[in-house]
Amino acid sequence: MGLISDVLFPRKCFGCGAVGLFLCEKCMIGVGRCCVVCSVCLRPSDDGFVHGRCRRGYYVDRLFAPFVYRGLIQKALKSVKYRGSWDVLRELVDMLWDEIGSDLKSVDDSWIVVGVPMYVRKRKDRGFNQAEKLGRMIAERLDIQYVELLIRTKETKSQYGLGRRERAKNMEGVFRVDNDVDIQDKKLSVVLVDDVLTTGVTLRECCGVLKKNGIRSVYGVCVGR
Repeated sequence: MGLISDVLFPRKCFGCGAVGLFLCEKCMIGVGRCCVVCSVCLRPSDDGFVHGRCRRGYYVDRLFAPFVYRGLIQKALKSVKYRGSWDVLRELVDMLWDEIGSDLKSVDDSWIVVGVPMYVRKRKDRGFNQAEKLGRMIAERLDIQYVELLIRTKETKSQYGLGRRERAKNMEGVFRVDNDVDIQDKKLSVVLVDDVLTTGVTLRECCGVLKKNGIRSVYGVCVGR
């Protein structure tokens, strides 16, 4: 079926329109790469680890968001988000892995992958959660388990256009751990996945809930920033 669909609907690069891939090698060379930053202050850090001076409260221990969210990457992620283009998502994961795969060598079977959840009504309307799909593909690469550990308890207004403080207030108390998932006394760590990083508020809110419930370390992974 895949071969037939490729003939009838050939993959064309979002950048140059060349047939073969949605993200061709030539166009990916021109995609902006983000510097590695601390998850709290979003300033450059050593290998994505949080700065010592920023270690207060609950924080994402290490953060990866390698691509600039514009142009080719933005088109690809919007194709996933609004059209459910899983072949595009697989190519994005390939590119993501080329950038950060070597940095995740320390992740073993004491880790699980968790996607940032959507509110149940919004997920039902869309039919999927792109962060979950991305997380499951990353879990396959890491050969560890994907777990739907977090629940979004209420629908929030869009973060778009909100300032940093407004975003933080908008996300307060939004997430909780699914009580049906047993994580007590398992000494687990989490790779927390979302599609795009803006201010880091969503990841930090999720991280706070995870660590309050016994998760040891949290690494954040997003495609773009």
